[in-house]
Amino acid sequence: MCSSDLCWIPAVICIWGRGYERPEMLSQLFLAIWLWVAFRVEREPKWVWLLPVVQLVWVNCHALFVLGLVVAGCGVADWALRLVWGGRFGLPPLSAATLVTLKPRALAGLLAMGAALINPYFEEGALFPLTLYQKFTHEQAFYSRMIGEFQQPKVFVMAYDLRAFANPYFAAEALVAVLAISSVIMQWRRTGRVHPFRLLLLGAFLHLAWEAARNTNIFALVATTIACANFAEAWLARSAGALSTGSVPTNVPDAEPSAMPTGQIGWGGLTRLEMGVAGVLVAGALLVVSGVWNRMAEGNKPFGLGEARNWFIHDAARFAGREGMPQLAVVNHVGQAAVYAYHNGPERSVLMDGRLEVCTRKTFEMLYSVLGSMVAGRREWEGLFTSSGAELPVVILDTHTSRQPLEGMLRTPGWRLVYADRTAGVFLHEARADRLKLPAVDSKILFEDTR
Repeated sequence: MCSSDLCWIPAVICIWGRGYERPEMLSQLFLAIWLWVAFRVEREPKWVWLLPVVQLVWVNCHALFVLGLVVAGCGVADWALRLVWGGRFGLPPLSAATLVTLKPRALAGLLAMGAALINPYFEEGALFPLTLYQKFTHEQAFYSRMIGEFQQPKVFVMAYDLRAFANPYFAAEALVAVLAISSVIMQWRRTGRVHPFRLLLLGAFLHLAWEAARNTNIFALVATTIACANFAEAWLARSAGALSTGSVPTNVPDAEPSAMPTGQIGWGGLTRLEMGVAGVLVAGALLVVSGVWNRMAEGNKPFGLGEARNWFIHDAARFAGREGMPQLAVVNHVGQAAVYAYHNGPERSVLMDGRLEVCTRKTFEMLYSVLGSMVAGRREWEGLFTSSGAELPVVILDTHTSRQPLEGMLRTPGWRLVYADRTAGVFLHEARADRLKLPAVDSKILFEDTR
């Protein structure tokens, strides 16, 4: 219904904020399927058999497969609480139909848990989400200094105070949280009932969103699903109360689970609320197409097809993979490291994998130690490679995030800039550059405006 559409607008903005072409998008899809089944399983228990299949695919796509099991855990806790205390403390009791289907639902849940083991790394793969969770909780102080998505939202507020809400993605996340919490209060006041599943689910994903900005999208998906369910139930309770007094609204003929207020009829048969939602959607589309939204937000999602201009280091990566080049590359930005791996892997490797989840803290510390020496124009970082008998790597520094390392390497004796374009510079040790007969190139293009 139209009111639900309004609730989803800030959630879509949050999801869009991390809407990059990455496996994480599959996690959003699979989580949405889990939620869709979880909110239907009371009425249509047959859908529960879809979940082990989803989990089997999910565990082989992305590390966030554990979120499906979080939903399952909240469901189990809900059943237990309602079984023991149903009818008390506002907990709705388990219906007779639900009790009959508990056994097959429990079996489907066990199969979903077992599916987590069916991956190339068996138990290590199944337990890998714990490693990721530790990075943005126990080790957050270290990782958040270098990776913005590992920072807590409160850090953003502390840095920008009320100006933080000028960022549409942050403002949307705050609005999603307000809507979800408000829906819990309204549902309780209207019905006097408590849904442990919804409360536990909201608490779990609110915790994830509080711990790291990277969890904003999944929080928005879960919180808005809960908000819509709570608001719908509150509206049904209100309609039922109005029906008992003979004043039920004429625009809500039936008390359906999805029934929501839609407002009075307006132009062309549309309600005023529907017209308002349509206006918001059209305005949003115009902001995106015109580029205004990109300027309001992070400035890294211009409207159009294809790659961002002068951003990805394709030509530099291909150059660094030519015959005779070192087998190892040091690339500053992990996103650009993925470009190098795309063109030159698996025969050639990069110091730090572009997938943040698989890198150890030791690897992070090594990379940033190397970059710190490069900024200072010092050469002691070379010992990290030569001390073990390895060859010196090729160094690729992009023009968007590596200006200081670029300047440092240009004044470092013994190193030569052998390739440069608007996206990156490629440096080789002079001995290797001489063997390959690669002369020094002009560095001016590295510092030109790349917009």
